Amino acid sequence: MIALCPEHHDKADEGVITRKDLYQAKKEPYSRTIVKESDFRIPGTVASVKLGTNTFINTPRIVVIDELDIISATYDAGHPLLNVVMIDEHNNWVGIVDENEWVFDRRAVWDIDYHPRKLTIRSKPRKIAFEMAIGDDAISFRGELYYNGVPILVSEDKARFGGQSALTMSNVILKDFGTAVNLSTFPQVKLSRMQMLKMLAEIRRS
Repeated sequence: MIALCPEHHDKADEGVITRKDLYQAKKEPYSRTIVKESDFRIPGTVASVKLGTNTFINTPRIVVIDELDIISATYDAGHPLLNVVMIDEHNNWVGIVDENEWVFDRRAVWDIDYHPRKLTIRSKPRKIAFEMAIGDDAISFRGELYYNGVPILVSEDKARFGGQSALTMSNVILKDFGTAVNLSTFPQVKLSRMQMLKMLAEIRRS
């Protein structure tokens, strides 16, 4: 017998969590270091990404820092594929969303709250470090992302990119841009997307 909370009981009933997953979870319980999911349900009707009150339509590279795509979204046969890199202010790896599959290091966060259309990461009680909500027509973000000391701070009404000479955006709509926000520093670390995918593959094997 495996005891489940109401949320996971519903997932098991719906077949989202398989019998194999349940037995594996019993062998390796919730306290495991790496948290993995592959159940982001992004409907084909999603046509934009929102950072605060800013809307990005048909703009694949939304935030780029030192040539690394921090937030990007592409489409495959009309199906949205989301990519997000989460690194803290000290350049420690926290997690990644790669083509709708997410992986996070539990040691780097305080709490992970996941539902098929919403992911909330808290760095401490009542402090949301990152939140992503999937609506019928848009994916919305708020929280804090970093890379090479550059903060990306997204609240409900605006998005701020950078430190002292920050770019602040509010109520902006960008459509059909190749890249929306592209920032460069004297990089402490320079990672390519291939390196991020290699890191993801190593985590999957762990």
